[in-house]
Amino acid sequence: MKKATYLCLLMLLCLSLKAQIDPNWEPYFVEEFTSNHYWNSTNWYSMPDLYWKAYLGNTITHGDREGQIYQYDHCQFDQNEGVVKLISEFDNDGDIPNHHYDLPSALHGSYPNEFGNNDGLYFFSGEITAFPNAKFGFGYFEIKCKLPLHNGSFPAFWLFGNGPNNYEEIDIFEYSKGDCEGDVLRGHSTGIWYNPYSTQYNDPNGGDDHAMNFAKIHHHLALADPDLSEYHTFGCEWMPDYVRWYRDGKIIAEDYDSSHIPKYPKTLIVNYAIIRDYALNQYLQPFGWSGSDEMTIDYVKVYELKTDCGTDELITTGTQFANFDYKMKHSITIGSPEGQVIVPANTNVSMHAEQSITIDGEFEIPVGSQMSLSVHTCP
Repeated sequence: MKKATYLCLLMLLCLSLKAQIDPNWEPYFVEEFTSNHYWNSTNWYSMPDLYWKAYLGNTITHGDREGQIYQYDHCQFDQNEGVVKLISEFDNDGDIPNHHYDLPSALHGSYPNEFGNNDGLYFFSGEITAFPNAKFGFGYFEIKCKLPLHNGSFPAFWLFGNGPNNYEEIDIFEYSKGDCEGDVLRGHSTGIWYNPYSTQYNDPNGGDDHAMNFAKIHHHLALADPDLSEYHTFGCEWMPDYVRWYRDGKIIAEDYDSSHIPKYPKTLIVNYAIIRDYALNQYLQPFGWSGSDEMTIDYVKVYELKTDCGTDELITTGTQFANFDYKMKHSITIGSPEGQVIVPANTNVSMHAEQSITIDGEFEIPVGSQMSLSVHTCP
């Protein structure tokens, strides 16, 4: 008799299984932009559903190298196409804070830039935050979108929310043409930004304790492979013990170092930022960027893991896979002393357990079937 017990964090028999079709996940938040949305011009909340707001936290811009001011009218819902467009626009009148910009009611009297330095804000652009006052916990997050690819364009899909004493951010993707991390052109990247010593990205005392020192950039994508100006999906599976990143349904990066994996609920953000210096240089070149472009979003979806972590499951026949409830269990044992357990043909099987998954006895996965076994902390 053969027996194998999987106590590791994660064991995958097939890496091609897409998280979004994993039967252990169920939809929690699905936005396909096909219903009638419009902005309340006072508080910048989407109406009538209140799914989105058009500013980030307590500011209408962010990043000390960025040159945009977010405005609700640069987030345009298109019900006919079933999309929302985040639109950038260069302001020919010079620094925007020197003349006109709008603020949501909650921010009246505030500077647009959280850093207090409003020089160099030359662009209007768009940003949306899901559920104005809600936070998301562990789950699977996915967007389908087209990206703007000009120098200085800095679109992103990310999760942000600090712990009591630390800065936490998960970038499902960032795209930054022309920008560098050291000597590396960033292009498309994924990553975790984590500061165990402070709730701020930068050390408030001017020291070396900032999120950059603890950043984990997991994946870079060549600028022209694939063409990101066409629709692609970008996803992230965030669990207590690991994070996996996906592009077009395939895993492109993984992180299993739980010491820096974020643990606290997060705000879900999609924004089209502008890196000021790169954008202005491009804009001022002959035949360069006009300063007007857009990020087009087809959908945003969030899934949560179904759990039954107090149950120990025993599977002794192949037919039980069809009737399995596909919820995370305390432990799972697959096998029978009376014969071989065979996964049904042309079947995708995905199982999660907190303690262990044990294969006890003869076991077979036929050609054409797929199986994923994951052992991790119950969320």
